[in-house]
Amino acid sequence: PTDGSNCSNTVTINPDYKRHRYSSVYQNREVGTTYGEGMLNSPTCWLPNSAKTGFQDGEWMQLDAGDATTILGVVTQGRNDAGWWTTEYMVKVSTDGKSWADIACGRIFQGNTDMSTKVYNLFPSSVKARYVRIYPYSYHGYPSLRA
Repeated sequence: PTDGSNCSNTVTINPDYKRHRYSSVYQNREVGTTYGEGMLNSPTCWLPNSAKTGFQDGEWMQLDAGDATTILGVVTQGRNDAGWWTTEYMVKVSTDGKSWADIACGRIFQGNTDMSTKVYNLFPSSVKARYVRIYPYSYHGYPSLRA
């Protein structure tokens, strides 16, 4: 099915930090360290540099699937060790990392309501892409994200 609702053989891709990029990281930390730990189930989270100084639209987390593949949606969590999470976000995808397409015409997806529960958001239809960017739109505490 194109919407993924009846798929029993879907796989959650959780790329390692070599396949994570961020628009910025709080305190200019390295990817894979505190505030640059955006993988699902990681100890903390990704937190953009502007988070505590006046969050700016356009911050993003980018995940690289390695090759163009069929993507049905995204899975997100808030910050593991604090009461911060992203409540709404937009998603863009790309096959080449240069040209980006909005998912569902820039739809705002409902994100997390706590720091640890995984929220699964399926796209209206599957897409073929290598890269996924998640753009926080609104948040609780700070725009923290694991995906």
